[in-house]
Amino acid sequence: MNKFEELCDRVNKIIEIVDKVPSEMKNDVFATLFESAKECGAQNLYEEEILKLSENKQSLKEYILEKKPVSNIERSLLFVYYLEVLGVQAISSKHVAACYNICELNEPGNLTQNLRDACSTRYGYLEIEQNYFHTTEKGKQFCVSES
Repeated sequence: MNKFEELCDRVNKIIEIVDKVPSEMKNDVFATLFESAKECGAQNLYEEEILKLSENKQSLKEYILEKKPVSNIERSLLFVYYLEVLGVQAISSKHVAACYNICELNEPGNLTQNLRDACSTRYGYLEIEQNYFHTTEKGKQFCVSES
């Protein structure tokens, strides 16, 4: 099934659900279901991009297992660094969320705060510019050091 067929299938399922809802609630239910389906699809696109870029290279899961991060700050840093090595230019929080999914790890309760903390002077591992993350020299040193 191609992407268009998958999208049509999702929309048809949403319509089936909305048809069963009382008429005064249909608009709200449709909007909620459609938005969540759209977000799910967008997240899959980030995952697909990462998996495609990492073909014939050490997988993200292998890299994380090798580095043995002990906190979500370290995991998020390693994800950003890995994406930079793959050549991703504009790394957003959605890319980092996709990395957590690919590695089958629980995303931090507040990923945005987690990334801000990694940018803080306490850690200084990441910098943010126009909502995109990149590693600092200190962050790169952490990532390339032996585990």
